[in-house]
Amino acid sequence: MPNEKAREVLAEEILEDARDRAERALARGKAEAEKIMAEARSEAKAEAEKIRAEAEHRAKRRADMIVRTVDQEVARRKLRARETVVQQVLDEAKKQLDALGGEAYERSVVWLATAAIREMPGEEFLLQVGTREGNSTDPARLVSEMEKALQEHGRRVLIHVELRADMPRGVLAKSADGRLQWDNTFGSRLRRLRAGLRRRIVPGLFGET
Repeated sequence: MPNEKAREVLAEEILEDARDRAERALARGKAEAEKIMAEARSEAKAEAEKIRAEAEHRAKRRADMIVRTVDQEVARRKLRARETVVQQVLDEAKKQLDALGGEAYERSVVWLATAAIREMPGEEFLLQVGTREGNSTDPARLVSEMEKALQEHGRRVLIHVELRADMPRGVLAKSADGRLQWDNTFGSRLRRLRAGLRRRIVPGLFGET
């Protein structure tokens, strides 16, 4: 039975070849699977690192924003507190000015009138002076003191004084034709001087500018 023996040998060779092919295919599949798994692990690690880095960046950005917000709020509150104290100082100054009476008030009126007229052109002025009911201020005496003070600054002017109990304390200077006006009442002058006074008050109170 040589032919039968030959067939058996051929069949065995075919099976062996098939086994070899199958083993090689399996090995290739296993290697390919391991490669895919390695790439997947690498990509997953890179994605995880990216997500972690983005999360850290967002967290840092959020933390920085919170710090800035806190710093801004602290600065706002500090400024508010500082301005409140400055305003209290100015309010107290105005309170003390409003409490002036007698010669002290007249001297302040003369000074305010002189300062106002020096800022205005012209030779004749009406000065309205805030006063209290029953005040004994003599308008003629005020006129004399104002004209004298202005002469010392090289100004010769004609002044009319009107005492007004219905206006704030201080002086409201007007040109004779009414076109020009300079408000030197205590409140208005303090408002104009606020920035300058603030620069002088803040360092003394807070040790800063």
